[in-house]
Amino acid sequence: MVKLKWLPVTDIERLAEIDRSEHIDLTYSIGEGQLVATEADIDVPNWFRHGGGGHSIEDTIKFCLAHMKAGADAIGAFDGCRMIGIGIIRYETRPKVAQLAFLHVSRAQRRSGIATLITKRIEDASIKAGAHRIYVSAAPSRSAVNFYRSLGFAPTNDLIPELMELEPDDIHMTKDLRSA
Repeated sequence: MVKLKWLPVTDIERLAEIDRSEHIDLTYSIGEGQLVATEADIDVPNWFRHGGGGHSIEDTIKFCLAHMKAGADAIGAFDGCRMIGIGIIRYETRPKVAQLAFLHVSRAQRRSGIATLITKRIEDASIKAGAHRIYVSAAPSRSAVNFYRSLGFAPTNDLIPELMELEPDDIHMTKDLRSA
């Protein structure tokens, strides 16, 4: 049975327990305001265990801790004592706009509802904090974009420039929480 719990800063390093690997067979981009699909054949490895750089354990932990030090909260999904998923919520990237800043579920547990549980809990916390919308910059893979679309997120033209600059290839999406 999967249990969710809000995480103290000291538990963030446990995200190393999550297997982020996946095979991507289709990616999306935005063209003329529409999603454009492109076939792909990309093997995304698990976290890099040693050294820094993008997608290393070290840099990913630093990324998450920086959000938490700025007031974000993290929620973990656990199967027994093993962390199998994590999500991070920034409550106000803009007035009344929360950001789902980070979401990963271990490969073996994907498509079992865990990411939905984490996202719903994050949406509830965002609403409680006064957010009217939630923003996500989704990896441009079929699995990520279609997951968010299934929960009511849609590509947005109301981009947050600093997030677009950080992740220009992602699909930037929002969801209106007032109707959630």
